[in-house]
Amino acid sequence: NRLNRQPLDVDTVEVTNTVYVIAGRSQQKIALALLESLLEGADYPINDLAVHAFGSQEVEIEAKLLATSVDGEVLDALMRRLAEEPYITQAFWSPSTSD
Repeated sequence: NRLNRQPLDVDTVEVTNTVYVIAGRSQQKIALALLESLLEGADYPINDLAVHAFGSQEVEIEAKLLATSVDGEVLDALMRRLAEEPYITQAFWSPSTSD
């Protein structure tokens, strides 16, 4: 528990933000195009993109963003917009740190 309370050394830690979209396999290209368009429109360039099987009927699209400042409210709004589509079952983002 003590380790969890240690402050981060901001000079050596990089925050990576990743966006995840779960969509039907047959609609993956449409979901991917919408994700790329929304992120580009918000000036969040994608550093790495991967598509993984997610069960038998869906895929997980994983978009790692370039290390730039991220506004959580903007990303939350983008996730709500993505989740409005009937072919997208989940949309969320997650920050992570690495030394």
